[in-house]
Amino acid sequence: LTTSYETTSCAIASQLTESAAFYGSLTVTKKGSGVASAQTASAFSVRVQDGTIYVNGGAEVPLAVYNTAGQEIFHGVASQVSGLSKGLYIVKSGTATVKVLL
Repeated sequence: LTTSYETTSCAIASQLTESAAFYGSLTVTKKGSGVASAQTASAFSVRVQDGTIYVNGGAEVPLAVYNTAGQEIFHGVASQVSGLSKGLYIVKSGTATVKVLL
């Protein structure tokens, strides 16, 4: 993780009334997000063909499939899941999650 800071300063002068004025300065420090890099879900690919869910081009990976009620339909190491009814499913592998429609 990295940390970065960006500081900006400016002077403020404002005429409040004819006889009163405000003079001061403002310093704002913006701290960086601290994220050096992030892995996107592009390393995880899912496709559907003829009612079968195919994952990562045939490579077997830890996989979980859930229905829209949150019930786990499949859990294991696989490259494809078949035999599911038509509907919407959530496919998860590691931290990547994808919705698929059969």
